[in-house]
Formats: sequence, structure tokens, C-alpha cells
Amino acid sequence: VACAALPPVANPPPPKLPTLPAPPGPQLSVRVLRATGLLSSRIVPLRVGCDTPCALSVSAAVTPRAKPRKGHKSVSVPLSKLQVKIPAGETRIVRLRLSTADAGRLRKALGGRLGLTATIQLDATAAAGEPTDLTKRLLLTG
Repeated sequence: VACAALPPVANPPPPKLPTLPAPPGPQLSVRVLRATGLLSSRIVPLRVGCDTPCALSVSAAVTPRAKPRKGHKSVSVPLSKLQVKIPAGETRIVRLRLSTADAGRLRKALGGRLGLTATIQLDATAAAGEPTDLTKRLLLTG
């Protein structure tokens, strides 16, 4: 049996390393503490929690529930924007405030009715994982 020449030595393929899935973003919990009397108190209090240490940005807009009266435009007023840092597993009370001028605009747009809708936008970022965006619609009364 004749000896054959060995093929040239090549680099071995790179090893396949297991990859872990990306960690999930922070999990938020939101609860409204008071949904009545917005026009008199001018505050919407929320209890917000996060399962990991996170930085939270909260903004909201309030609109009347009913359609605007004939010949009037719909009114949407912003509530104050807040930035909050929440430790892991804890909750914080967030108070979204309505300015006096915006409360007057809402009173005028409501025309004696009390039904309001608030759209709250929460954006949470943590050290690991994707940011979490949560939009919540709340029924409030003036």
C-alpha cells in the first residue's frame, strides 16, 4: 500500500458557543389611587412599581369622554411629565399634575359633564434588557 500525501492543515471552524436570550425589559405595575375630582384637586395619583431597578418616565394627556359640542373642537390637555427612579421590587407614588389654566380649559370643554379619559404613557429603562413602554387608558371624573 502506497503512502498518500496528507491534505494541507487548515484552521478548524470556530466553536459554536451557546447564546443566551436577551434579558426581558423591566416589568411595570400601575394602579390608580384616585380617579375622581381631577378638576378640583388637579392631581392624578398613581402607584407604579418595577421588578428591577429602573428609571421611569411618565407622561399623560386628559380629554373629555363625550364628543365635543357642535361647533367646538376636541380638547386634550397634558399633565406634567415626571422622571422617577424606582429600586428593584419597590413602588413609588407618582402624582401627575394638571395646571390651573388647563383645568379651566377642561371645565369649559366638559360643559357640565364630568367624564374624562386619561392616556398615560410609561417608559422604563433598566441596566439590562430592552426598554419597556406601557400605555394605559384610565376613566376619570372631573
